[in-house]
Amino acid sequence: MSADTSADTRRSESLPGTLWKSHGAWHWRVKLPGEEKRKDRALTLPFSAARIPADDSTRSLAESAAWRMWESAERQAEGGPGAPVFTVNDLCGRWIAHAAEYYAESREAVTMSCGMRLFRQMYGNRPAESMTHPDMIRYRDALVAEGYVRTTVNKYVGFVKRMATWATDERLMSPQLKAELTAMSPLKPHRSKAREGEQIRAVPAADIEATCKWLAPSLADMVRVHRLCGARPDEICQLNWQGVEQCGKVLVFRPRHKNEWRNKPRVVVFGPKAQAILEKYRGEDYVFSPQMAVMEHYEKAIADAKCHRPPEKVKGIPRKAGERWTVDAYNRAVSRACERAGVDRWSPNQLRHTCATEVRRRFGIEAASAVLGHSLGLRITDRYSFEAAEDEMVKAATPAMLKMG
Repeated sequence: MSADTSADTRRSESLPGTLWKSHGAWHWRVKLPGEEKRKDRALTLPFSAARIPADDSTRSLAESAAWRMWESAERQAEGGPGAPVFTVNDLCGRWIAHAAEYYAESREAVTMSCGMRLFRQMYGNRPAESMTHPDMIRYRDALVAEGYVRTTVNKYVGFVKRMATWATDERLMSPQLKAELTAMSPLKPHRSKAREGEQIRAVPAADIEATCKWLAPSLADMVRVHRLCGARPDEICQLNWQGVEQCGKVLVFRPRHKNEWRNKPRVVVFGPKAQAILEKYRGEDYVFSPQMAVMEHYEKAIADAKCHRPPEKVKGIPRKAGERWTVDAYNRAVSRACERAGVDRWSPNQLRHTCATEVRRRFGIEAASAVLGHSLGLRITDRYSFEAAEDEMVKAATPAMLKMG
């Protein structure tokens, strides 16, 4: 009997071994696949270690638990005597390898690999089929104890749930085990011990300009354009002239984006201010290039040298750089510039919130939603422009309160 046979089909067959009652609980005496002799085993309830009470009404539950134990033994014995046990580390390795290919156009596989690190540390050497619902509870509590915010805890737990679903489809895990690993509900806001994350705020204009003074000129222009168009960091990094089109008085760029697999459209629109900056870099493959920023740093180092030395002796000699910025490199450059400028650290993704807030204050939430490319309703746009939403609430409530309050 194959390990991937469905539970419903197995229940119609004769259960191997002997099912009997002992001390008020169901027991099963059987020789499991891979074993040499019969053993007596107490049957437990799903999602817990509690024994199944011995009663005629619970016999089907006991048979289901017995079949699950049989399937687990079959999987461990697969490949014959002496075959290595399929561990959680093996399962995670296959899942990450699949994710690297499946999400090849995004950073999802890297995020998953980092997010599941604690899970592998806790359970990596255990047989995959030995995982239970309480193990997932302990993993979630460990994430909370590590200090992760609630949304990150739910995200990392979700990675394991997605892995369980994939493993079931690939016949690496039984449906019953998948049910145990995916039964846990996500943490609710302000209803758990997990730390709540702070709302992402717009970056003050003064902080942006102070930071730009410590960036290479081309990277500073990239930050200014990013603020004006409200693109995602990855979208501004992949900006290239081949993908830019003139549409009336504006330029339109259609980037690769995270909702492309849903067949959702995405356009980044550049107005006159952004166009004036972009025109300085016309002709480049990628509008903003780290190679250009490296050369700018190198030329500045030569100009600032206190003595006349050959270029190869000047600190800041050009190093190899990629053709386009990556999100990580973009984040690091801005973070270092914030430290040098003495301002609160901010990330390039906050420029998207800055643009959304400014657009909403001047033109309304519908315009902000279009600029950000949100297609799932205005509720998502609220997260990016909540400061403008507060202003709208104050403005709407003021006339009534002036008369009543």
